[in-house]
Amino acid sequence: MTVHSHTIPSRIAHTIILCALFVSPLSAFAFQPNDPQWSEANGISMLHLPDAWDKTQGSSDVIVAVIDTGVDILNPDISQNIWSNPGEKLDGLDNDNDGYIDDLNGWNFVDNNSNVRPDPSVTSSTRIGINHGTVVAGIIGAEGNNFLGGAGVAWHVKIMPLKILNERGDGDSDLAVKAIDYAIAHKAQIINLSFVGPTPSLNFIQAIRRAYRAGITVIAAAGNAPEHAAGTNLNLEPQYPVCFDDPLKEENWVIGVAALNDIGTLAPFSNYGSKCVDISAPGFRISSTLFFDPTHGFSDIYGGTWSGTSIAAPFVTGVAALVKSIQPNWGPNEIRQALVDTSDPIPGNGDLSAGRGSLNAAKAVQYAIHGGAAPDTSAVAGIVYNKKGASLVVQNESLDEQRRILFAPGKITTAQALSADIDGSGATPFIVAYNDAKGPIIKFLQQNGTLITTIRPFGPKVRGAVHITAADLNRDGSSEIIAVADNNPTMVIIGGDGKIRRALPLIDAKGVLGITSYFRAGAEYIVTTVTHKNDITAYAWNDIGAFVSSFQVPTQKGVNYSFGSAPQMNGSDDALFVSATTGQNILITYYDIFGKLLTTYSPAIPDGKLIGISFAHIGDALRLTATSQIDNSLELSIFDAHGLINYVLRRDIVKGDRFDPFIFAQ
Repeated sequence: MTVHSHTIPSRIAHTIILCALFVSPLSAFAFQPNDPQWSEANGISMLHLPDAWDKTQGSSDVIVAVIDTGVDILNPDISQNIWSNPGEKLDGLDNDNDGYIDDLNGWNFVDNNSNVRPDPSVTSSTRIGINHGTVVAGIIGAEGNNFLGGAGVAWHVKIMPLKILNERGDGDSDLAVKAIDYAIAHKAQIINLSFVGPTPSLNFIQAIRRAYRAGITVIAAAGNAPEHAAGTNLNLEPQYPVCFDDPLKEENWVIGVAALNDIGTLAPFSNYGSKCVDISAPGFRISSTLFFDPTHGFSDIYGGTWSGTSIAAPFVTGVAALVKSIQPNWGPNEIRQALVDTSDPIPGNGDLSAGRGSLNAAKAVQYAIHGGAAPDTSAVAGIVYNKKGASLVVQNESLDEQRRILFAPGKITTAQALSADIDGSGATPFIVAYNDAKGPIIKFLQQNGTLITTIRPFGPKVRGAVHITAADLNRDGSSEIIAVADNNPTMVIIGGDGKIRRALPLIDAKGVLGITSYFRAGAEYIVTTVTHKNDITAYAWNDIGAFVSSFQVPTQKGVNYSFGSAPQMNGSDDALFVSATTGQNILITYYDIFGKLLTTYSPAIPDGKLIGISFAHIGDALRLTATSQIDNSLELSIFDAHGLINYVLRRDIVKGDRFDPFIFAQ
């Protein structure tokens, strides 16, 4: 439900309201925390947070002011990350002469006292009003890797609770001004504002400007539509503080945040507008820390399923805190650039109404590590075969073709390609594998097409089709390339330098269908599949090459099969999938590594000639992409996990090309 303000007495100049929705709870590869509910925060995969956590989990030197309904500083999953005023003691005196007595952890501007926790005994309180500030604070900085609850974006940070909204979620801009000035005086580096109001206030905008010029990064929610309504275009109907910026357009005082749904497109309830929104972040069905007081019926420390731009903004704030932990001298301009310049394209966002793109924590952190340089991480859309040879088609996630890279001149009928961070730098060169007259060949290419190295992974007598995958087997932050070839009894593991690290014997290599990596219980596995007369057999090895398991999937004549892994389909574990295609019919079946059936579904393919399927980890979930030819174009239908079409994209066919699609193959 949408939370609106109640009628404010005439002494209050400007009303502000929360920007969150609450939906009834659901049980919602890189470094992963041990917190039991960490994967319930649906935005984690969309933001690539585990890859960011490989580089930093934040710093306790970074102070984030959460100006909201108050924060439960006693919640055990966030209590260690609450700011403590170094100049104050609990003695009834104003020790630091800041005008506030006993403000050990912040200030309650609603009741004008030092109790920054919400008060559940207030008769007009609502559950959203009681929880809101704690939910926001937990997304930013719930303690990670503490075997408790979930994990915030920044595991190490200091949250400064400043309460300006009451237990219903209502407040006014005069209190927001006081809170901002408090944050400035007490050296906060980032401010989160998860509320909006319809009326601009001169005092409020001046406070925002003071914060910006004090070097504080201010992040604000774009606001939500009323229940069952569509979001508002802020270019036409501005809201505040998200639309507070320098009238002369010389300074960007506020980073405005819109909300994305679970497939990475603009959520229908989210406000939008290129003049006010800088970036978008997950804001749909998110779990976080909660107000904890069992005596008043608040018995959970972590959970809920929260939606809204209030929820999206703290994701941006948390990533800003990670960036600040790496670059402590960066101010609001540098931090904003780190966030927006590394964001991912959003489908349907050609007018930038959802900002520059979707927040990507891993790339923002990498940008900060490199001092302001973002590595090129373009996506391979597929391979084109024509009379020139085989070329990679490189595009962005809006399917805009950027360039082609000819990697195999001559007559090539089949090839594989992927992109992977092979040296831990954050850059993702292209890895291509195919067979030429001398047998299997693998090439490492820079994203501009420059050849890095060429590998002949097998002996000169091997002629079977080559298959590749990537996995960080030794968990050093860089991926190895693993290759197999049909009818060849050896699997080879190749390092980022192009040298073969290990060669492992295969149990079965006649009729290899494919190879994939598989993540389960904190470890990487390699899985190969082999086609037999009546079945497909999957074989799994662990990261040191020891055989783990095998299972069989029955097959039928006249059916085309494909195989791969689906990231985090089963909680934090991957799943293996087998797709069976007959004409226009597709059946997708998911298994665990031991052959246990997890789920199955059959998407309805639209008109046109089905020419291929692929899988993509879009947003927070794996999506099936079915490619059909309709006249002189290719239509890519993106399906959700229930087989329903989320959206359709189309690209023209170039005469003489045979296009083998696999969008977003990272």
